Amino acid sequence: MSSNAKTLWLQAEQKQEAQRVANIELRQARIKYWQAGDTCLWILSDIGKERPITFAVVTRAQKIERMEVMVFREARGDEIRLPAYTAQFVDQTLTDDGELSRHVDGISGATYSVRTMKRIARLALLLDRWIMPNNASTVVGAE
Repeated sequence: MSSNAKTLWLQAEQKQEAQRVANIELRQARIKYWQAGDTCLWILSDIGKERPITFAVVTRAQKIERMEVMVFREARGDEIRLPAYTAQFVDQTLTDDGELSRHVDGISGATYSVRTMKRIARLALLLDRWIMPNNASTVVGAE
């Protein structure tokens, strides 16, 4: 199965929802991703303590299939790269109130990196929700 590069054009309401759910301010007008069937690859970055951390997140059917650190630029906290740590994100989903479906353990000395990874996981699941045809209008936490 081949993958296709696609672009998600962000509306103002989506940017606000990303801020609320993932605590990430999306300044860009679009996000590029790759899709093959219901599997998507998202390359997303956010600031750790002081510098950006870039992640690759593979989502499938509203679940995280795999999450890895691609580029770690911080001086501390790179333990989030370890497979034993990233395994906690496999099969995570986004709850109706915009949280991850299961607890993710912290790492002593890597608090900012852990928080960043959780924010990116929530963002990837939110973006995945927006691009799936049956969920295109779903707003997390809406009444």
